[in-house]
Amino acid sequence: MKERLLKKIRRLFSDKRAISSVLSSVLLASVVLSLGFGVQYYVYWRSIEYNNQYGALVDESIAKLREKLVFEHIFYDTDNNSLAIYLMNCGKINDASIDTVSISNETWNTAFYEVELMSLDDGEPTDGLDILDEGYFELTVGLVDDTSYTIFIITGRGKAFATSFTA
Repeated sequence: MKERLLKKIRRLFSDKRAISSVLSSVLLASVVLSLGFGVQYYVYWRSIEYNNQYGALVDESIAKLREKLVFEHIFYDTDNNSLAIYLMNCGKINDASIDTVSISNETWNTAFYEVELMSLDDGEPTDGLDILDEGYFELTVGLVDDTSYTIFIITGRGKAFATSFTA
């Protein structure tokens, strides 16, 4: 019986087919595990990236909601065709900047894309108004006296503010 058992054990170790089956199973299992870990890492990395993008969009939307500009005074100088608009940042976020200004009435519309915002404190140019800061900008535009106009301001964050005035 011992001889028979030894013969079977020798045949098991000398049989190439048995080793190749075990080796292929181990190799297949390691490839599947490697691919599984690779996919898991990729999904984890993408979820972190999507989470960061979503967080940035939410922060941007909240900042846009917290932004509020109030028109304090609008003055039109007919002699110089100069329109001065005085603003105050009443919102709850700093750095309220101006991107575009549009002036229109029922038949006419014009837009200004490069508006220089000035600080009311020192009269110097500023990139944006902080909370409770006041500022102004001037536009050169020909308006008709005793005509109603609407002014639209688009901020750097994309929020729109509008008011009406009579020249």
